[in-house]
Amino acid sequence: MKLRTIAILAGAGLTLAACGGGNDAPTPPDANVTEITVPETPADVNVSTEEPAAMPTANVAPEPVPTATPTPFSDRDQTEADAAATGMTSRINRDADRESEEKNQ
Repeated sequence: MKLRTIAILAGAGLTLAACGGGNDAPTPPDANVTEITVPETPADVNVSTEEPAAMPTANVAPEPVPTATPTPFSDRDQTEADAAATGMTSRINRDADRESEEKNQ
């Protein structure tokens, strides 16, 4: 048999399989909103509305001890301190303030 004949037979078999054997059972009617009943809760059920007390966590960290706040740096002091810490002090012109004061006079 040629490949074309096999393909036609396979296609015909798939077509017959798809068309046959439908579900002929009657479909159930859709439920109407008025037909739906809500189950009632028994009147003797004790429903608590209070929240239980919170259990203390066993692995909590101790409260941090407040330390004295450091004095704030000016922007220039902070920049110089950061530059000195990273080894970039050669890029800072430390005489910039003096030069600007001399130009203003």
